Amino acid sequence: MACLNYSGMMIANAAIEADEDAYENESQSDMHDDNAQRRKHSNIEFRPFSEWKNMKPWTYMFKNGESVECMAIGTSWCGVLTSHNYIRVFSHSGIQKHIICQGTPVVTMAGYESLLAVVYHAGPSVLNCQTMRVKIVNMANRDYRVLMDTEFPISRNANLIWLSFSEEGQLCSFDTEGVVRAFTFQSQQWSPIYDFKQSHAEVYNQVWIVGVMDGEILAIIMPQDYEAPDVTRKNQIKRFRFRAPFLEQQASLTAENAKELTRPQLEAKIFNRQVLLD
Repeated sequence: MACLNYSGMMIANAAIEADEDAYENESQSDMHDDNAQRRKHSNIEFRPFSEWKNMKPWTYMFKNGESVECMAIGTSWCGVLTSHNYIRVFSHSGIQKHIICQGTPVVTMAGYESLLAVVYHAGPSVLNCQTMRVKIVNMANRDYRVLMDTEFPISRNANLIWLSFSEEGQLCSFDTEGVVRAFTFQSQQWSPIYDFKQSHAEVYNQVWIVGVMDGEILAIIMPQDYEAPDVTRKNQIKRFRFRAPFLEQQASLTAENAKELTRPQLEAKIFNRQVLLD
């Protein structure tokens, strides 16, 4: 697994599953073989992009069965979720800064500048809808304060397949039913900004989100039965303008009135609001 931003790239591997006795009974040769140890245990490695900052690559090995499950990266920090329900915080120079304990299973994480978004299970599924929440942690201060903790909506009978911040800092998600949602920090509400199943029903399950920026969703339409874009071929990135799934207007409404009803809501409440955090 891997994550990256303009500061650097973090890569990791999961540990090979084994019981506690297996770790205690390691052979003498394996204990002195560094490559065998790295294959057996989980490892992380950070490689900085800015060489002029005198930062060098660094690595850590996780022992005692602890395994990396998820990662996120921000302006000056890296967050690593492990199988011990720890979120280990590192600086870009490799210093261990903090350990956050997570009480329930984490689904995924995303980072943006000083913000860490953690999506986690908040209870059992109800009526085929997963019960999840998201908390936003301020990584700029040493107290790692939770700025907000709110519900995380997802379509019924769906799974979360993508979570990230837009280039402007708006948290966005995408599920297997083809719905892209955006979170507005000011109102602490989620809104759908695009429905691929409604607009592109024949290929909505072949969409690979690349990013969100300037009111557009950047995505690749993969060939059928592909789980990820083929790296051996040149993939075309398509742009989709934000379009909330409003209902069709009644025939009795004039085009001008319909425009007045939808456009102010669309622009003021969904598209033009930026991240407003002190």
